[in-house]
Amino acid sequence: MTAGAPSHFYVTCVGGLEGVVAEEISQRTPSATVTALAFGRVHFVYAGPVAQLLTLRTIEHLHAHIAVLETVRPERAWLSELQAALAATDLQPALELMQQVRELPAKPSFRVTPIRHGQHEFTSPEIGAAAGAGIVERYGWPVDLEGYDLDIRVEVRDAVAAVGLRLSEEALHRRSRVVHMRASLNPTVAAAMVRLSEPEPGETVLDPMTGAGTLITERYQHDPQVRLIASDLYAEKLALAAENFATLAVPARLLRSDARALPLRTGAADKVLCNLPWGRIVANPRLNRRLYPPVLTEIARVVRPGGIVVLLTSERRLLEQSLSRLAELRLARQLHLHVGGLQPTLYVARRL
Repeated sequence: MTAGAPSHFYVTCVGGLEGVVAEEISQRTPSATVTALAFGRVHFVYAGPVAQLLTLRTIEHLHAHIAVLETVRPERAWLSELQAALAATDLQPALELMQQVRELPAKPSFRVTPIRHGQHEFTSPEIGAAAGAGIVERYGWPVDLEGYDLDIRVEVRDAVAAVGLRLSEEALHRRSRVVHMRASLNPTVAAAMVRLSEPEPGETVLDPMTGAGTLITERYQHDPQVRLIASDLYAEKLALAAENFATLAVPARLLRSDARALPLRTGAADKVLCNLPWGRIVANPRLNRRLYPPVLTEIARVVRPGGIVVLLTSERRLLEQSLSRLAELRLARQLHLHVGGLQPTLYVARRL
């Protein structure tokens, strides 16, 4: 591989955030060129240091693109073609990218992670076995499903197979906190909410239902020149947030207060970020019907004119009905997400 030549990468992300991820890639790594968006992934070319890509906040995993096979057939016999294709594939360019972020032994161990979408006679484990056999045929590397050095990803989607090497050691959402609740927000979603709020240095940002403090931490990581207010009604949640803030050196002001009656002056916040109660663990539709209207009314009061509110919930009808009754907040954008088997929506509203 020629030094400085652009390489083809792709990142995986929460489904529905592809546009936000593409924006972050373009803004934070201007030399990168986004080439394609698909559900849950963004493809791009880039010639800079791989370590820079691992600082992206809205992605789950970073991969080096290896190959695309466009002749997938549904018959089990195609697996022999997959094996032959991997035996003929040069993995050295991807290994050179991996070696930018961590050392590899002369004979690395590997596993194949297979993913399959569509109607085929073969199973995902059979994909993994065929691809693995091809790699062993070419390189003689040992297979290790747990203590592997390399994770080769083979995704078969209908008639196309994509092969990549995972460069991120673990999912990049495993950050922003040392303690969390069962329903704590995925930090990559929190980072997307921060970006959707159009963050500016020096602004005041409020999370009126802070929980373990993930949103506030992500806002601070985006830009430390910010005033942060983390509020929650429950002392045990504030204790978690306080521990996370202390560990990560996040200078947030902690308030124990009801989101329906915040001890803040009108227009005190430039931005409000809030993960409302929703989902299997904390959702109670009957209680939410009583909770959402006054909470949104209070949010509309404390955010300044021109300020932005970013909300996450799966209670779409309730949220939209509540917003429609507030003349001060105008809905500007919606993103439908796929998170852990759930399908919440991100709402961006602007204070008039």
